[in-house]
Amino acid sequence: MGVFDGSAYRVNVYWKGEDPDEPETHNMDEVEDFVESLRDGSDVKAVEVFNLHYMIGEYRGDLSFGDPWEEEDE
Repeated sequence: MGVFDGSAYRVNVYWKGEDPDEPETHNMDEVEDFVESLRDGSDVKAVEVFNLHYMIGEYRGDLSFGDPWEEEDE
């Protein structure tokens, strides 16, 4: 018998040329395929994946990539 962990995810998507203080946010139960599709996107600057757990709170997940505050080449 498993333990119900109550996990969900919040994904912040940072687009090139957009304000990093205002990411596009998605709340979902499954993120792997969604994040993988973003990883190949040329307009995506960074993705932050947060695991939301009902007992321990929020923590940054391993699927995150990029740096939303890195200077862009023009």
